[in-house]
Amino acid sequence: AEQFQLQQPLQHIEHLLQDIESDAYTFIVVGEFSTGKSSFINALIGEPLLPVGVIPTTATINVLQYGEPHIDIHYLDGTIEQANSSAILDQCIAKRLDDASHINYINVFQPLSFLKNNVLLIDTPGLNDVNELRSDITYQYIPRAHIVFFLLDCRTPLRQSEFTFLTDTLLSQGLDRIVFVAN
Repeated sequence: AEQFQLQQPLQHIEHLLQDIESDAYTFIVVGEFSTGKSSFINALIGEPLLPVGVIPTTATINVLQYGEPHIDIHYLDGTIEQANSSAILDQCIAKRLDDASHINYINVFQPLSFLKNNVLLIDTPGLNDVNELRSDITYQYIPRAHIVFFLLDCRTPLRQSEFTFLTDTLLSQGLDRIVFVAN
């Protein structure tokens, strides 16, 4: 892939190598916009780490993992920006939505007991994201998940887009470790 400059297969191979090397247990949180994915994660870890709001706030893939508090922003061009401030996280995830199209994913390191022993917790943009690139990035993480938390809005029945995602993306890839969360 490198010799023939095949970027997409090369990135996929790099992700697989990272998975093998890290031997992490991966939880991924999916759902449509405004179903409370980030709020759910904050409740799960017991800290208001991720920005939340009435309007959709998550525009990037956010990988929470154990470590000294800092943030690594991985851009699509391969560069990595490091930051030590949680304000940067708020800017990247919620406020710099235009810049989010240049971000591949964000690693958020925190010394949280939930994340010990190689646990990764992945927050995703909404499944109905109009930005195809962000949707594609979300779909790349799904086969890597050990557990999928599928958040649903309890005020509405299962939407057609959620049903299609469930059947065509999760179940078709053999992912049957799905926890449905009605929010």
